[in-house]
Amino acid sequence: FSSTAETPHYHEETEQQHRHNHFEEGSGSKVLPSAMIALQKSGLARGDTVAVGGFGLGGVPESLLNALSSTEFDLDVQDLTVASLTAGVDGFGLGKLFESGRVKRMISSYVGENKNFEQMFFNGKLEVELIPQGTVAARLRAAGQGMPAFFTPTGAGTMYANGGIPIKYKPDGSGEVEIASQPRPTQVFDDGREYVMEYALCPEVSLIKAWKADKRGNLIFRGTAQNANPDAAVAAKICIVEAEHIVEVGELDPDEVHLPGVYVDYVIHASDNEKRIERLRESSSDEANGRTNGVVSGPRERIIRRAAQEFRDGMYVNLGIGMPTLASNYVPDGISIELQAENGLLGLGPYPNPSRGQKADADWINAGKETVTANPGASTFSSSESFGMIRGGHVDLTILGGLQCSSSGDLASFFVPGKLLKGMGGAMDLVSAPGTRVVVTME
Repeated sequence: FSSTAETPHYHEETEQQHRHNHFEEGSGSKVLPSAMIALQKSGLARGDTVAVGGFGLGGVPESLLNALSSTEFDLDVQDLTVASLTAGVDGFGLGKLFESGRVKRMISSYVGENKNFEQMFFNGKLEVELIPQGTVAARLRAAGQGMPAFFTPTGAGTMYANGGIPIKYKPDGSGEVEIASQPRPTQVFDDGREYVMEYALCPEVSLIKAWKADKRGNLIFRGTAQNANPDAAVAAKICIVEAEHIVEVGELDPDEVHLPGVYVDYVIHASDNEKRIERLRESSSDEANGRTNGVVSGPRERIIRRAAQEFRDGMYVNLGIGMPTLASNYVPDGISIELQAENGLLGLGPYPNPSRGQKADADWINAGKETVTANPGASTFSSSESFGMIRGGHVDLTILGGLQCSSSGDLASFFVPGKLLKGMGGAMDLVSAPGTRVVVTME
């Protein structure tokens, strides 16, 4: 491909002007005084798509969401589409935004903790588009990398790929579906597997939470609060970041920057920084020393013990919430495994133990939104990186639960007709990964 005089240069001058006209004159600073001012300067308008960082309540841009939910912000900004990994809880973060009535459609992987959200969905006041968690992150990342579409094994051969998942119910209370998902394009490649084509998710604005930022927008995240924040940041035309700490240019070590400032348009201080913990879990001294008698018994204990026999020394393992999580208590002698949490942690440790001076921290949670610690040698990363290692077959074993499982291994885990579709979360990504062994634990 060669450029000619007739070839447009992607509005080069306009884009450069856009990137620089909001800086303080001569300073190069992207810092603005408040969330409200940043939203006003973003140009957010009716019908736009907004990508929001966070997983559960971890890494949620509270200040920006509170400002966007406020009646002080332009009331004409309605009918928004919001893309985020999860839907939060009532009265906090994304929950406030839904209650404000500004949102028309939610694109998410899991929505199960928000009661008001459930009522809005069944009353036909809200559209809900459920997408596997890894696919949400990958679609955002694809937008930031200039890729209009990609293929993934996740969801192939399921209702997700074939279409028919309710997106919107009729508002008359009949329970009839008004809008359902459409079939997605699929293709079989040389490996004989079927893949689903997914389009890039291109929001007009992204709202991001960082731990530390410099005045040029270079960002550092903390713990599992990184999650999909980098993915949402790179995808949008305008990226607004709220940071807990803002430092001068040059104070950040270049090797420690998680997201370069080229992706960031505005930075504000995180004035609303409650950092609420969704599921506080702490361990006792007995649990920390491996004495787990009484934690589980009967058929559940037999199931978990049998699942733990699948562990092999050196394995990287993902454990689902519920029974699968308990399998880590029954690792056979002489076996060492490393646990992966799909929200961005490799080297997942036990619940914090107050008797050992460990404090529960909202920036360190597992996929069940429970407070955890990180083992020595652990690493954190973004959601797209996490599901990249899953789809790439680098996680050796997945143990998860489900609603039903056939004798041939067909797994139903997210859809019950007539009930709220809480979502597939990351399970569909995990079971679709080539080369990964999958164990389903059910009573």
